[in-house]
Amino acid sequence: MPYHDDPSSAESAEPAPAPAPVRFRVERYLLREVETLGRVVLHVRADQDLHTGELHDVQVLDLRPYRPTVDSAAFAAMVARGRVAWADVPDAGEWVEAQRG
Repeated sequence: MPYHDDPSSAESAEPAPAPAPVRFRVERYLLREVETLGRVVLHVRADQDLHTGELHDVQVLDLRPYRPTVDSAAFAAMVARGRVAWADVPDAGEWVEAQRG
């Protein structure tokens, strides 16, 4: 998996390959927390090969319960601000592509 976006991959009909499993070090007390918390988000530190995207020397720094939530009012406010900011742009997708070149 490359580190950077590959524009040619977006045009491909083939699905992206699954990421390779990553081995990491973790302290025992964190493993006990996983048993208590269930599904978690890992905060890690790792070295990444910029050419291949592979991760090396992955270390778990922290873990937190996985509780995806959306603040509906904050989201609506962001959408409203975006609509105002982009109101004079007829086709936002076309504008972005023009910026990319």
